[in-house]
Amino acid sequence: MFKFLFPIILIGVAVGGFFVFTNPIRGEILELKTTVGAYTKALDNSRELSEVRDQLASKRSSFAEEDLDKLEKLLPDSVENIKLVLEIEQMAATHGMALKNVEYDPAFADEDSKDSRGRADSFDTNQEYGTFELVFTTEGPYDRFLGLLRDLEYSLRIVDVKNIEFSATEQKDVYQYTFTINTYWLKN
Repeated sequence: MFKFLFPIILIGVAVGGFFVFTNPIRGEILELKTTVGAYTKALDNSRELSEVRDQLASKRSSFAEEDLDKLEKLLPDSVENIKLVLEIEQMAATHGMALKNVEYDPAFADEDSKDSRGRADSFDTNQEYGTFELVFTTEGPYDRFLGLLRDLEYSLRIVDVKNIEFSATEQKDVYQYTFTINTYWLKN
């Protein structure tokens, strides 16, 4: 009987040992294999992103620095409201005109702060670009007004003239022009 009972006890101990020791370790091994698979996938994605980054960097380096500067001026990475006002003021000055009553949204008061970019981005988060509205007034003869308008049209910075209001002044052939313009920048 001992010959018959001893093998059954050994088989029972082996089965019990499997469920008590081996099966939990096997479960941990399967979990680790899943984790290794996730890390491998993340590493592959990282390599792909590095390749794309390198390709984009090589494309960017193929552009002339002058062209990159023009592109940055065309569609900047931030509002740059003060810079825009100075550019328009310089255009007006070449035609003997001066800017007055410059108005814009106070959320854009400090174009370099992250806070103003954050508030600007929150206006419409579905677009990849932001819009900045600027209102200013200037005075001068009609031909100078046309020159300023032409300079705004041919400026590298994208500027949409939304509205122009004309009003007469006390001087003959001198008019007051109130511009409402939009300009754009890329959101990061």
